[in-house]
Amino acid sequence: MITFYDAPANIPNKCGSLSTWKTRYCLNYKVLPYQTKWIEYTEIEPLFKELGIPPTGTKPDGSPYYTIPAIYDDATGAKVADSMKIAAYLDKTYPSEKQVLIPPGTEVLHYAFRDAVFGILSSLWPLYVPHIPGKLNPASREYFKRTRARLFKVDNLEDMRPKGDEAFQESLKKLEDGLGRIYGWIYSVGDEPFIGGNSPIFADFIVASALVTVKYTWGEDSVEWKALRSWHGGRWEKLVDDLKEYETEN
Repeated sequence: MITFYDAPANIPNKCGSLSTWKTRYCLNYKVLPYQTKWIEYTEIEPLFKELGIPPTGTKPDGSPYYTIPAIYDDATGAKVADSMKIAAYLDKTYPSEKQVLIPPGTEVLHYAFRDAVFGILSSLWPLYVPHIPGKLNPASREYFKRTRARLFKVDNLEDMRPKGDEAFQESLKKLEDGLGRIYGWIYSVGDEPFIGGNSPIFADFIVASALVTVKYTWGEDSVEWKALRSWHGGRWEKLVDDLKEYETEN
């Protein structure tokens, strides 16, 4: 069985990470048996070092950087981190004619699409990141606030939050415009529900992971989600709804 490492949050489905949502979608879509191992952010590095799960990057001081998502597959002994690498591993190890995550020949396009999407969605961070600590368990909260403040180069994550209604509306407009660019790439030339046509591929999960995370972090009755769900003909809410069956927590 596959063990999937994720960090818990006090929101529906417990999953509050954009990165780990991509892997959860993949595992559920391919209908693979797995179990979720919930770990706090403070546990990631020591646990992964102990288990031999590889780092996904390097810290500024040159030391290894360990992140979620990660999986351990006891059927093969494989230990894989990084959502794109996990998707490629699942396709290779558990091939399926219907449930293909990264179609052959699209690997480079997927990397480019991922980087482009998250470059555009940088406008999301001021509206989203300050909400996260309040959704985390105490064991992760201070660690997350400290490390993300360093990452975003602010003294306090609350400093990222738009100040006043005018700044808030400007931030929403930037996000709407950014999603509009993504909408133009994906949906302006056809009416298929997914980038992959009638069936999702990993590129769909890249976009949906951000949407489903903010939906549950903000709350479905929040001003932010009510605004987002109305944009571009309701396309973003429809994408999340179309993938609802793959949100299952195992």
